[in-house]
Amino acid sequence: MSKEQKTILLCGHDGYIGNAFLQRLLNSGYKVFAVDNLMRRRWIFEEMKSMSATKQDPYRTYLLEKMGNVAIYNFDISKDIYPLESILSENEISTVINLAHIPSGPYSQKSRQHANTTLINNIIGTNNILWLMKKHIPYAHYITIGSTGEYDHYSNIPIYEGYCKMKWKDRISNEMIFPRRPGSIYHTSKVASTYLIDFIAKAWDLKCTDIMQSIVFGM
Repeated sequence: MSKEQKTILLCGHDGYIGNAFLQRLLNSGYKVFAVDNLMRRRWIFEEMKSMSATKQDPYRTYLLEKMGNVAIYNFDISKDIYPLESILSENEISTVINLAHIPSGPYSQKSRQHANTTLINNIIGTNNILWLMKKHIPYAHYITIGSTGEYDHYSNIPIYEGYCKMKWKDRISNEMIFPRRPGSIYHTSKVASTYLIDFIAKAWDLKCTDIMQSIVFGM
């Protein structure tokens, strides 16, 4: 991301990655529109009666606003389309970073309702952003984080990053995404988002980057 890309929409700023990334952007002089529905706080502390491995500072928003040029919004990108469209249509945003995902496999399989919440949040949120980018900022760069949990870790072949070609019964495929086989309903939602991004990027000539990442243990 170059310094010329000054105005950024960051969805999911209150998460572990999102919060650290927002601080980095502000320290680097970017103007940021930061969106989060704070759902992770609610389902960890109130619903699951659990705790977070990463600190959830109640004064985080106040501290972030003191750091730099940031506007912080509290709404759900999978449901609240109007404030999302307002941000994208009224500002010259060059990069959209979507980290607004429910990232828990166990949560996604706790019940049918939890599965639905995960699928709606992760897939519909992605779809809303991409459609509004097509309408208002088709020149912008969409960046999101996938998960290596999308792949079959027992397939006994190396995971190929990006697009690849495959040989099957003496035939060579055209360029394709490395096949997926998710390990949870959460990871299934990520697979669906990956294929959605791939299709829309090609259909509408949008610039999209889906970065696959894995857990790194330790703080």
